[in-house]
Amino acid sequence: MSGKGLLTVSALIGVCAIWGIAYVIVPDRLWSNTSISAAIFFSFAFGYIFFSPVVLPKGKIGKDAPIIGAIGPTSVLVTSLVGWAGLTFVLSFLGHDKITWVMIILGVSGFIISTLVLRVAAGIIDKTASQTAGPSSRTMWKSEIDALLCSTDDAVVISALSNLSEKIQFSASALPKSSDIINLDIDSAITNLRQSLESERSSSNLQHVLSNINHISLLLDRRESILMSLRNKS
Repeated sequence: MSGKGLLTVSALIGVCAIWGIAYVIVPDRLWSNTSISAAIFFSFAFGYIFFSPVVLPKGKIGKDAPIIGAIGPTSVLVTSLVGWAGLTFVLSFLGHDKITWVMIILGVSGFIISTLVLRVAAGIIDKTASQTAGPSSRTMWKSEIDALLCSTDDAVVISALSNLSEKIQFSASALPKSSDIINLDIDSAITNLRQSLESERSSSNLQHVLSNINHISLLLDRRESILMSLRNKS
């Protein structure tokens, strides 16, 4: 049985345990519609202790950030819910029917609202994680250029690629979302450079290779200007 299945079984066992204990220790004369509703509420809250890991929000990009971010709020929610439900359960047997119903309504509505807010917060965490997860564009560009250094033996090209690699290394490692277009242009330019290097091996197209390298260098300069402009505006 999977971990999710075991947790579900544990939750069901917890619910049955609450009902069994209540049936044994509570006299028959104290049972009423109000106390039965309170018992259902309390057993649900107790069972949720075991079931909460199953319903923790999952990241859409396969990351653990939403789950990690939800552990603290979920713990507070479960603890508060069990304490509130336990108090409601006790009050139901003391004859405070109206107070019991008010606490059940507040407890259930508070649980639903808290769960929905938690799901929204998890979505924000997941979106933020998706923007920062993985290597930066700069890291990938440098890796590609370093790999291209090994694909040629021309001294002029090697020197130009080395300078380009160093320029990428000391360029900005993170950019606002609005600069994604220039990043895509650099990606495309590096692809063209790779293709021109492959062509250079057979046709000695040295000028075309150097032209592509210079184009990437100009795009990097433009990228830095965009970043500086955006930082000044912020």
